[in-house]
Amino acid sequence: MPVLRTEAEKEQEEKKGARQELEEDSLFKGVFLEDAKSGRAKCPACQEKIPTGDKRVGVDTFRGGRFVVSWLHPSCFLKNTLFDYNKSGRGKCKVTKSDFIKGQLRLGYRNGMESYGYACIDGAAKFLPEILEADQEFRLEDVSGWGELSEADQSLIQSKLAPEVQQSGSKRHGGATEKDKGGKKKSRKQ
Repeated sequence: MPVLRTEAEKEQEEKKGARQELEEDSLFKGVFLEDAKSGRAKCPACQEKIPTGDKRVGVDTFRGGRFVVSWLHPSCFLKNTLFDYNKSGRGKCKVTKSDFIKGQLRLGYRNGMESYGYACIDGAAKFLPEILEADQEFRLEDVSGWGELSEADQSLIQSKLAPEVQQSGSKRHGGATEKDKGGKKKSRKQ
């Protein structure tokens, strides 16, 4: 009889391990940027459809008892972000899964709903530069809470999240434009 119980325990442990791997690998991807595939997705922040081929930001959220991806325009995603310091020392980074420390600098983002997901600065560095590149008009200084940060934290964020962005906003990363001597804009990719 104990042999059967041991086999059942092993089988249960294997199922539990497989379930954890599935949850870690496929359910939560965090925040990511891609081209809209069908044009049916509706941005929850502005309530407008995202046309096929336009850039969209996917945010994994837990809603209705399951994980779903909310699709937002890059500009809507960036308007719903904030920088702050962790007040309680509780919670984890949604990207790196590391525990927050009380007073740690973090980036909060919304999916157009009311709750925030938080990422440490190293975690935000994995997705935010790409989203900033998709919306050339938005600057890090426009993020809510930027003015309350210390100068040291502001320079840390600039170096990790947007190394090519200048404080003045004259140079941008990606295919941004700069003014040439004639006052006309030209692309740096040319």
